[in-house]
Parts: sequence; structure tokens; C-alpha cells
Amino acid sequence: MVAGTAANAIPDDGVAEGTVRCLDEDAWHAAPDLIKSLLESVAGAYGVEATLDYTRGVPPVVNDELSVEMLSAAAEQALGAGAVVPTQQSLGGARTSAGTSSRSRAPSPGSARGRLTG
Repeated sequence: MVAGTAANAIPDDGVAEGTVRCLDEDAWHAAPDLIKSLLESVAGAYGVEATLDYTRGVPPVVNDELSVEMLSAAAEQALGAGAVVPTQQSLGGARTSAGTSSRSRAPSPGSARGRLTG
């Protein structure tokens, strides 16, 4: 968040930026409207105007169940029983795979920039 540099002054405007990560395609589609609604709600409470510049990233990766099963079988054959361990869905390591489970998804980064002016 950036809203001026003077500690004793109220700025005319401010900018808040962030990253949006979605775990499924429904959330990915809904994210811009949800963030815009939140931004307008916060701005309205303070009587200021808000604008949103939302840059949509790529959709979340949803691993194909058959492909996961094939890869898991190949890994177990090569590495032995117990070598494949399903993982929970995770937001950790945004640019890495979330695991080998068919329920695993890699989060999708996007960005949002809100401007508040009063």
C-alpha cells in the first residue's frame, strides 16, 4: 500500500496492490467481481472513490485424474511401493506443483490494483 510519504499529512489518494491466487476455476472467474465489491465497500465506508485495475492470470491447473493415475503407477513401479504420497491442496510455493493427487491444483496468480481517492 502506498499513500504518500509524509507522516503528518492525509494523502489525496492511495494505491493498494496485491496478488490473487485461485484454487479452482469458479473462484478464478468470480475473483474480479468479489475484489471490486470489497474495494467499493471499504471505500464507501470512508466516503472516497475507488477504482480497480485487475489483471487476470492463467486459470488454475487442475490435474487430469487419468494422467495422475498413470504417473503414480509409473513412479511406484520405478521407485517402489509407498513412493507416491498424495498431498493436500496447497498455496505454498506458488510456482511449484501442489502434489500428485488428482485433487491437487496449482494456484493461479493474478494481480489487483486498487486506487482510493478522496
